[in-house]
Amino acid sequence: MHSPKPFFTDLKKVKAILLGADPSNNSNKGRAVQLQHVFGINGKDKRYFMGIEKNLAAIGLSRYNIYAQNLIQSYQPEETGKNIHWQEVAAKWVEILKKELDSIDPGRKIPVLVTAQIVIEFLSMEPLPSPKEIYLSQADGIVKPEENKLGRTLIPFYRHYSYAIGKEEYAEYKNRVRMLFG
Repeated sequence: MHSPKPFFTDLKKVKAILLGADPSNNSNKGRAVQLQHVFGINGKDKRYFMGIEKNLAAIGLSRYNIYAQNLIQSYQPEETGKNIHWQEVAAKWVEILKKELDSIDPGRKIPVLVTAQIVIEFLSMEPLPSPKEIYLSQADGIVKPEENKLGRTLIPFYRHYSYAIGKEEYAEYKNRVRMLFG
């Protein structure tokens, strides 16, 4: 099974890096769905990217100004939440991802929208407030470059529908994130 390709349309127009955990999914009756691009962007099955796309629009971005990639770029035997070896495998991919992102943004100025708590906590090396606390602006979840393994600003941008950033209750966080992109 080949790994999904990163998704981008024009590297010169990238305003954000969108980072997922890994492409593993068992959503085809217990079997993995093969994705052409990360999150199935531009594929026929919209379920993996639909919520993310709405969140991007809420902060003034779209698929046309992001670079989308996964931390772990290969399919795993288990989905992220069930994979007891996830952190061990992720550790092997950090330097690979870092080099890839540095090749498109050597100054490390482009922020990373991280779509899963497991990813941002792994990269930041510290526990973070709960997603709800972050989205309700009760706690700061944005991780500074000097506080994480990628050396880039990491922004919680969860893909779960509970954290649809367009919800009224998350307006303060949405506006804060939106301001980071001008």
